[in-house]
Amino acid sequence: MTAFDFQLHPFTTPVGVGIAVYPAAALAEVIGHYREKTRDAPDDLIIAVNLLTIPDRGPCVTVFCAWFGDPRAGATTIASVLSYGNPVDVKQTEMTYRAFHCMFDNTFASGQRNYWNLDSSPNSATTSSASSARIFKQCRPRAPSSRLSKWAGT
Repeated sequence: MTAFDFQLHPFTTPVGVGIAVYPAAALAEVIGHYREKTRDAPDDLIIAVNLLTIPDRGPCVTVFCAWFGDPRAGATTIASVLSYGNPVDVKQTEMTYRAFHCMFDNTFASGQRNYWNLDSSPNSATTSSASSARIFKQCRPRAPSSRLSKWAGT
């Protein structure tokens, strides 16, 4: 193929976004819960479990989610995802589609991204929560801009 034509269309529906931060010690239980939560998740929902080194907090587990469908349903769904366990911080908001795609630009500046995606590991579909936690702990990020991710959804 040497060329193709396509037509873009505006995406004007707000994107629902939420994040919950947990102590690193909660890693195995958080991964287990979100594995269950994503098993039958609606197509409009994405969820990522990350192990981050956050300045002034150190290593933490974060659960990031975004909703690309009806905003009312998204607010309810995101709240239910983020209500698990005892997070030390929870934030939920709406933003434009463009803002969603740019939201980590300053945090993970060009050339400073250091991440490893658990889904790209061999047998990721059958990786248990306990072994996922072991992998995360072995690869614990040390730099503030490091990230280890487990994604689910569309």
